[in-house]
Amino acid sequence: MCRMLQFLLVVAAIEATVPPGYSTPLSTTDLPLLTSTIVPSASPSPPQQTFQTINTCEEHSVQHQKFVERSKIPLACRCPPGFVVVHTHPQTNRTLCVGVRVAQPWQDGCVQSGTATDLFDLDPTELSEVRTILLDMRVSECWISARRLLKYGELVRRLPGSQWNAPVEQSTLYHVPLSGATYTKDHDCAMLRIDRNATQLSYQNCSIALPQLCLYREANLLQLHCDADEFTTRYSSYQRYCFSIRKSNVSTVEMLKMQTQLRLVTNVNGIFSIDSNRKGQLLVEMNDASKECSDSSDVIYADQIESTHHAHKRDLENDVPSISNKDLISSNPGNIPCVAQQRLQIVGDSLVTADGGTSPSMYLYFDKARHKLFLTVYGDRWFWRENASSAGFVCFTNTNDEQLHRLKVRKLRASRVKWTVPARDGWSDANRTMYEIKMKEYGPPRMYWCEAHLVPDFALIKSVAVMAQRKANCRRYFSAIIELQLDWSSIHSPETLRPKDYDRRVKEYIETRRKRLPELKHIFEVIKKIDVQRVEDFWRSANSEWYTVRLLLHIVTKCRKKWDKLELLLEHDESNEIGKTSFIGSFVTGLCGTC
Repeated sequence: MCRMLQFLLVVAAIEATVPPGYSTPLSTTDLPLLTSTIVPSASPSPPQQTFQTINTCEEHSVQHQKFVERSKIPLACRCPPGFVVVHTHPQTNRTLCVGVRVAQPWQDGCVQSGTATDLFDLDPTELSEVRTILLDMRVSECWISARRLLKYGELVRRLPGSQWNAPVEQSTLYHVPLSGATYTKDHDCAMLRIDRNATQLSYQNCSIALPQLCLYREANLLQLHCDADEFTTRYSSYQRYCFSIRKSNVSTVEMLKMQTQLRLVTNVNGIFSIDSNRKGQLLVEMNDASKECSDSSDVIYADQIESTHHAHKRDLENDVPSISNKDLISSNPGNIPCVAQQRLQIVGDSLVTADGGTSPSMYLYFDKARHKLFLTVYGDRWFWRENASSAGFVCFTNTNDEQLHRLKVRKLRASRVKWTVPARDGWSDANRTMYEIKMKEYGPPRMYWCEAHLVPDFALIKSVAVMAQRKANCRRYFSAIIELQLDWSSIHSPETLRPKDYDRRVKEYIETRRKRLPELKHIFEVIKKIDVQRVEDFWRSANSEWYTVRLLLHIVTKCRKKWDKLELLLEHDESNEIGKTSFIGSFVTGLCGTC
């Protein structure tokens, strides 16, 4: 036992890896008012003047007093504000749009469009067309919607939805190769460089002012925070509104006529106001998406008499002038098959509805008794999501400075969630949902957190990060600090070396120590794995061919009951605590002349 302690005093620095209060019981009694943080955006919902590209949707007004003909609506209306049309797919009728933001330091500038398309999703033909637009604009270098979040991490997508922070697969870089794979300090943002002959990605300092390339080819309508059979826009411009189109009946028509007569209806609620070409395009898409009102016609009739707006489709074979003269204000629902309406869902800056809704927030906590991680979500109605089946948030953990892991979640049935206290005033159980977060496989404690975007301006919200781990399963986990001296004349300079590059050097050092200390063989045998978690620092002595690097290690050891008994003598922590607060020695400085 004395030998073991002597070895630990010389070789290992065992550090507490968990701050006090890392775990919270299932009870919501102590639920803080602020359980998540809204991250301020450098550009919340960018206006069109932030783009070099100019959207021409409203350049010429389309006459639609009586009807909207989709062939007359400019193609630019299929793109978000600030985007221009590049290409229309004949099979799907989807339009590829490009938005080029004015030069500025890198930011999440493409998020507000709600796009799920980036450079890596383009086929060679589309990529060529995008290159042509950039070259015509004399843009030779620009940011894209991807960057590196961890010091030595991989390139991740920065687009909202389920692919938020998803790694860019190397296979997708076939048409746009990534250069500069070695790490360069402060070069974390992805820059596209183009000329007449080539297109290439590289890492650049994020503070440099460059234009930013945004792409879009999605449908413009989503349900998001609206009710069933209602729509709003994927992009931020109209997300405060909910639109609907449905079969009309006598009561619907009479109600609208009465509201009009009593002047209870404005252009905010009750009617679908076709006051722009873009609203005409939204009416066309809404009609196509409707199960009740969609048909094969190309003309959508919209009545604007007395501020009451209806829409329906008629066959093109009919005589358009005679149809347009038909009185659409009628108690006969056969003459008005569908009625289009809109309502203002979000008023001002508040996301709390008048009917007892809940402000959006996320509360993440670790149940140390069961070694499970839970997330309680409040007001998820206001979470932006690309489809109704999506949770609206993504959860993460990072094992070191290279790997950011996206985690699976499982929604818990309401019957399985037993709230120990009733909901707070103004909050309802219907507006809070619980999920279990699938933690990373067995290993040392890690930080876990979740992120989501909110309507209507794509504000980024983050849960408070917590430390958690699965049940140890007869493994012990420690962190340790080691300082190694390495040869500066090595092929690679220290700033280009990644944690995995040091793994081999640490392994060689430990093997050297094991051979020099045969009397501690039984100690070395319990060490199963050592990984470099982080490069803390490095420095070089004056006039020296050596430099010292300080590394943070994670050490995995086998179980030893006698070690557990010793630890119980030293401490009185609960047996299921994640970290222990014992501090024992440090690694001695090692020499690695052959590294």
